[in-house]
Amino acid sequence: MAAPEDEQDDKPWRRLYHAQEVEEEEAAARAAALAAARAEAARGGGWAPAGAAEQQQQPGGAAAEAAGAGGAEGEQEEELGELQAQLLLWYRKTCLAAGVGMGGACWHWYARGRRAAADVFLPPRAAALPPAVIEAWRRKAQMREGMRTVGRHTLFVTGVAALYFGVELGAGLARGAVGDWPNTAAAGAVAGGFLGARAPSSMRGRTLAMGTLAGGLLGALSGWSQQRLAELAAENEAGYAQQQQQRDGKPDS
Repeated sequence: MAAPEDEQDDKPWRRLYHAQEVEEEEAAARAAALAAARAEAARGGGWAPAGAAEQQQQPGGAAAEAAGAGGAEGEQEEELGELQAQLLLWYRKTCLAAGVGMGGACWHWYARGRRAAADVFLPPRAAALPPAVIEAWRRKAQMREGMRTVGRHTLFVTGVAALYFGVELGAGLARGAVGDWPNTAAAGAVAGGFLGARAPSSMRGRTLAMGTLAGGLLGALSGWSQQRLAELAAENEAGYAQQQQQRDGKPDS
């Protein structure tokens, strides 16, 4: 008996969003049909419908196909999980740089006397106001200017950090080697070039070249140092584990 039209129309969508459930239902239907064919063959004296052997082998093939699909999905999920981990690391580094930039901007504004040196515009009619009102106006204007300055510096540091760590991540994914010093060298060159391009137009070419070169050198040095420290830590950990195995395997005297 043919399936209802609504069920036939809904089947492709169920296969798309519920592929595993559809495969289980189809496997159960094939198993039920095979069992019914075997029972009818037993009642009819050994007669079996055409294609029963193929139906008997079909669940095994379906299982192999399901296993292959599961392996492919597992590889895709593993790659997606690695990409998500790298993006999360980029986000954390950028947020850390933003916090450091905000702390430095606040320290420069409040501790270095920038707040006291800030000029506050007072209208001409302010001379007729009481000194307490003028002082409150001045403090409010200084606070507003401080918030604007700290926010502008923090946003600038966050943008440069996001650019640096983003180029580092992109270079690592493109090269297939995340955590190598060439990635940090490329990121430093791009970030240094961006900072050099902010100079006035008369000096932009020179500062762009100097910023790219200096940023690349600093980025390469930073990445090489981190990579070397990681290798030394891994070697020390391996040596400690080997010593621990030798100590455990040594017989007691």
